[in-house]
Amino acid sequence: YTFLNCLGFSYGIKSNQTIPKLIKDANIGIKIDFLRGLADTEFFITFKKKHKEVHYYPVIGYSTSNKSLIKDVYQLLSILGFNMTISLDIKSRRLEKLHITHHLDINGRSMTEKWMKEIGFTSPKHITKYQMWKIFGFCPPNTLLYQRQKILGRFSKLIK
Repeated sequence: YTFLNCLGFSYGIKSNQTIPKLIKDANIGIKIDFLRGLADTEFFITFKKKHKEVHYYPVIGYSTSNKSLIKDVYQLLSILGFNMTISLDIKSRRLEKLHITHHLDINGRSMTEKWMKEIGFTSPKHITKYQMWKIFGFCPPNTLLYQRQKILGRFSKLIK
């Protein structure tokens, strides 16, 4: 049972949920704890090639079908001083069905560093991707958690 469960957030689809007033009105520490919990389960961190041969450009992202929730997350992150992009009403077809999603991206080195310093992740999945990027300047796509842990284990002195 997690902090998010106590607030009525369930695993899986969050179609009717918004950030509770209790969180919106809370102090910065509670807002950050909320965002960290949501990010560990719902966000992703990836690295794009952009204009290089390796995946070096960090992006922390969040996609959902819940427009109200993504707007709430955007507002909360804005209050905390994050620059980000938001794309609403993205239409796609999967299995002959129309899906509408909403997407938020926190882009670049400075915003990623701000995220890790002020909010961070507790999920090893996300942390190991960040650590790979910090040590090597890039994080290869399609690596599995155990692969990243094995590589990082060899460079553990550099992580500390």
